[in-house]
Amino acid sequence: MPTDNHGVHTERGLQPDLKWTTLLSPPGDAGRSGNMSAALNPYAPPQTLSTDLRSFAPRYRVNTSKTTIREFQNLSGRPIVGAFVWLAARAGLTRLNGQIIDGPKAFAEDQCELDDLRDPVRSHLLSISDSAGTLGFHSPVYSVSNSTGVEVHGGTIRMLHDSGRSFLQILASTSGALMQGYEIIVSATSTPASVFSTTNGPPNYNLPVGVTVHRHVGRPLHELLDSHKRLTDQIDNLMIFQSFTDVGAVMDHLSALFYTDKIARGIFVEEPEP
Repeated sequence: MPTDNHGVHTERGLQPDLKWTTLLSPPGDAGRSGNMSAALNPYAPPQTLSTDLRSFAPRYRVNTSKTTIREFQNLSGRPIVGAFVWLAARAGLTRLNGQIIDGPKAFAEDQCELDDLRDPVRSHLLSISDSAGTLGFHSPVYSVSNSTGVEVHGGTIRMLHDSGRSFLQILASTSGALMQGYEIIVSATSTPASVFSTTNGPPNYNLPVGVTVHRHVGRPLHELLDSHKRLTDQIDNLMIFQSFTDVGAVMDHLSALFYTDKIARGIFVEEPEP
């Protein structure tokens, strides 16, 4: 189910970037405005966020037994059943430890065509993006994620906001007959570098340092935007997202935080190429 890596990734990360069953979700420049130099845009993402993701492996196996029991209960969405499944995973008795996911890709290389998304994921994403357009979000770009072992198909639409103070991630995923989706509005500060978001999605993986999530589970997008605006109105050093180049710097940073944390904890284990 989708993760926030993101808020991550997963999407991929913030990819997060959705809430998958052991999942993951945590992308071209389609903004209305052209790129601005740092001199013209003093709140542009600093170079310290432009993380090189090539040091990560191409594929990872998800070792569910290394999550905390609360994390897995959150990921499964079923606290009681999740506790028993987690215990079985710890004992090596389930196939959940066999999920294989891709390593992180740079945002600029992680785009797809709309036709690469399958229903019901595509239909759900498009329905939310239509309503997001009435709230000032624009210029959608698409990405897709798939895993093997535990079969998950996920997709994300990301959109800039007219204010330049945030961007939107719309996430959805299917695993078997189960489909889930939610939205995340993301902003960032440059000094110190930190990322914060407002989402209607439930908790899943524990968050890495430098990422803050404000949750309003199940609330509609317009309420998320109102809440996020109240939050950003109190912050002076916001990054301004003029294009998806700016978004990419933050997304790559989030992907690096997300994967580094999960690798260090033994949840993501490098998997040899088939």
